[in-house]
Amino acid sequence: MFHSIIHALKGLLKKPFKVGLITYYYPEKNKINNGVAIHTYYLSRELAKLGCEVHVFTKSEKNSLKKEYIGEGKIVIHRIETKFNFPIADMVVRRRIEYFIFDNKIINEVTKENEHERFNIIHTHGWFTAGAFISKYFTNVKWVHTFHSLEKDRMKFLPKEEKKYFKIIKWMESTIEYADGLIAVSKKLKEDIIKQHPTKEKDTYYIPNGVDIEIFKPENIPSKYNTILCITRFTTVKGIDLIPKIAIKVLTKDPKSKFVIVVADENILDSLEKTKQQIETLEKTYPERFIWHRKSIERKDLAKMYNESSIYIQPSRWDSFPTTVLEAMACGKAVICSNKGGMPEMVENAGIIIPFNSNVFAKNILRLLEDYKIRERYGKRATKKVQKFSWDLIANQTLDLYKAVTKTKEEKEETGEVLKDLEELHKKDEKMENKPKLSIIIPLYNSKRYIKETIESILSQNFKDFEIIIIDDASNDESLKIIENISKKDKRIRVLKNKTNKGKAGTVNVGFKYTKGRYITFSDADDIFYQERLKKQVEFLDAHPEIDMIYGNIIKFWKDGKEKIYSAVEFKNTEEALLRLKKESKKTEKIQEGYKILDSKKYIPGTSIMFKRKIIDSGIKMDENLRNSEDCDFNFQIIGKGYKIMKMPIITFKYRKHPNQKSGNQENMKKATHYILNKLRKGGYFK
Repeated sequence: MFHSIIHALKGLLKKPFKVGLITYYYPEKNKINNGVAIHTYYLSRELAKLGCEVHVFTKSEKNSLKKEYIGEGKIVIHRIETKFNFPIADMVVRRRIEYFIFDNKIINEVTKENEHERFNIIHTHGWFTAGAFISKYFTNVKWVHTFHSLEKDRMKFLPKEEKKYFKIIKWMESTIEYADGLIAVSKKLKEDIIKQHPTKEKDTYYIPNGVDIEIFKPENIPSKYNTILCITRFTTVKGIDLIPKIAIKVLTKDPKSKFVIVVADENILDSLEKTKQQIETLEKTYPERFIWHRKSIERKDLAKMYNESSIYIQPSRWDSFPTTVLEAMACGKAVICSNKGGMPEMVENAGIIIPFNSNVFAKNILRLLEDYKIRERYGKRATKKVQKFSWDLIANQTLDLYKAVTKTKEEKEETGEVLKDLEELHKKDEKMENKPKLSIIIPLYNSKRYIKETIESILSQNFKDFEIIIIDDASNDESLKIIENISKKDKRIRVLKNKTNKGKAGTVNVGFKYTKGRYITFSDADDIFYQERLKKQVEFLDAHPEIDMIYGNIIKFWKDGKEKIYSAVEFKNTEEALLRLKKESKKTEKIQEGYKILDSKKYIPGTSIMFKRKIIDSGIKMDENLRNSEDCDFNFQIIGKGYKIMKMPIITFKYRKHPNQKSGNQENMKKATHYILNKLRKGGYFK
């Protein structure tokens, strides 16, 4: 009573900013395992702390109204009954009807509340937009919508029972064309929204999911087992069918491992009954080492569960920006996730990002379980990274967007500035983390004659946001002294030194451990980078999130000044390289040079490539058994694991031809070709 009086008196002096938050999912208790429910719960509370009056409209088994005063603001929760009285056996149809009942009742509830006191803005979540669309025009209120996923993307992976209703979902989602602002919870999702709704490009903004860093924080909780944790939903979109395949591989190979999954067993579709039986079999086979929690768990208990685990996994076919991954990272856990949706941008170098494949997941889990130092390294990066995803920051960004969208025509120019500032916020965050966009690795061995020219060709590029990591491989000339002197003049250059000679593969792998960039490229110590190479390649990767590695043409040159353009191999599409590699793996005839496996005349020039760091985070590295053709083997690993590659029609670097090159060692070349061919024929590039 006291709080309501104080709030009413303050409202007389200055009306609070009134928000209508429409979400089908919102927690009734503190047991929340649904991403949209988590998002709207924390957002509503943080907006209230900022002085907003937040009205949450959500579904329930019965109608109710609840008020709560938080900070300077308040939350009013309108629970709307969605039950109906006629029996329907098909649970999917039943759920869809409940969705429509909710969406229609929203019109009445929002209009009624708006008549009482006008809303400043309506904010919808999920794909329940039809009711908001009509309410917007009845009440003449601005409308913002948050996409937690695009149903078009999710529908590809849903079971047959769900897919048949895609046209209904598509129709409902089409109403967002009339929204005044769109929010995407990941950068990847923003790109996808703009592709599907090109007219909304200027109105689409990125504001991510957040995490409660007060509840989810690192705590040292000892455990008898090395626990792998997964919190998910019983749907193919979330990869539930992959869980038993991963678990059996890990549990049989590591007797100290334990699997814990948290997933509700309600309303499981017929097409997933087989997966359910597989999981139940694992429970019976490993009663102490495979645990299935079938009910939602309170937030504090979830935090304890994260802290008791060694690794958190998210094997989703699609996930925009899963809050469970953020929570695991906040608890300092090493994360392994699939390279789908917004997960790669969320995790980056704070975990392992891999293709959607049970063998690859199991292999990386076992590798991490064996090395606690790597787990600790990922955990430290994770706890640092999640600080920018605190809910108070997310709420402030959201309120800024609300105020920008609700500006009057006279304030239009100011609105543009506010929106621009909002879009720039994440760029500033990246700069504050002191992370370069690109890492350039240079393995160095006895190259005093050429290394200075190589470095100068990089420093003179018109793209500047990079770091250069030079690793001296126990040179016995003046190479190390030269690069140390150069590094004193430019802080972007980092010099490392091997105590013993490791060869190119081992030296590059050392460099991988120290990279910070989103993208990675190489240079030999005698190459010369071509003008604008870095700018063009970085811009291409920025514009093509579906591509994982790019490469280009080169110029070969000799001491006498002779030059010759060499065109790299080109593929019709992003899948052709993998198809060619698989085709060659089944052949038996000999090949004279390993780098010509994909094409008899052309190849991928090794240091022309630039790739996303998720490739090395997945465990791919240079094969240290090789002393020649290391680049070729590295590229085959990338192609064999299903990463998408593409040629850019540009000159990337000038390749110096001179007698001291190790590529001229024919004996090592023959050994490398034999090794690569043998590896290919045994399927080594596809595991």
